[in-house]
Amino acid sequence: TVTDLSFDFNDASEFHRAIGFRGGKSEHVRILHNVIFDSNSKTQRGDKWAVSFANDGGTENIWVASNHSMNDMQLTAGGGAGAKNIWISKNLVTNGRNAAIALTSLANDARFENINVIQNTIKNPRGIGIYIGPDSPSSRNGSIKNLKIAKNSFEGWSNAEKWHIGILVRSFENENRDIAITGNKLNGGGAPEDIGIFIVNQHGEDGTRWFDNVTVTNNTITDFEKGVQYEDVRTISIINNELNVCGQPTLAGANVSGVVDSGNVISKMCGTVAAR
Repeated sequence: TVTDLSFDFNDASEFHRAIGFRGGKSEHVRILHNVIFDSNSKTQRGDKWAVSFANDGGTENIWVASNHSMNDMQLTAGGGAGAKNIWISKNLVTNGRNAAIALTSLANDARFENINVIQNTIKNPRGIGIYIGPDSPSSRNGSIKNLKIAKNSFEGWSNAEKWHIGILVRSFENENRDIAITGNKLNGGGAPEDIGIFIVNQHGEDGTRWFDNVTVTNNTITDFEKGVQYEDVRTISIINNELNVCGQPTLAGANVSGVVDSGNVISKMCGTVAAR
């Protein structure tokens, strides 16, 4: 257990981490009630990480809960050889850079299974809110199975530098299935060209790296350009969401089938002014 730590980066350069997992497999670790920040953030480049997963043997049964990270860093990053039974919950991330919360991998054969990102609060992100998936086109053969992103709160992308995306799920090469995005509240703050929820194959050719059994339900997406955008999906349900967006509430890309799109409440909102 790592708990009650106060860690100041004090303008450490990119690729520094407060808590890092390296080498072989890590299991049964709890990271609770820590405060990780940068009191002197002058180095405006690259990534800084509160918690970094980079194990060659993967990570399993990890809890990251009730922590606060702030000022120019990510709460979680990396994924190494994969992750199983991960809970990232009830954390506060303020001014997160690149991605506030991420589980990604550069490795081949990475397996992400039973990943739970629940009840976190993300304020004023400078990039992506939550990002799950491969981190490079060269990553081969990986998979996501049983991913739940639920009851998180996001607000204020007005100062974002790039990647104005609330939730990004990017597909691995082998399998991407049983993905539930439910009960989240996202307020984009009117940032241009942004997307509330983006389910995407960015690293493979069209019609490869399929998603199966995706559910997007009971989310509130406010003041984004687009609500829910998806592609290379064989089965997806977009149900009972409130989509207050400036542009398209839902947008299907190439190679989409098995779509259920119903019960959504849609209004037009551009720069916090709504008209039903």
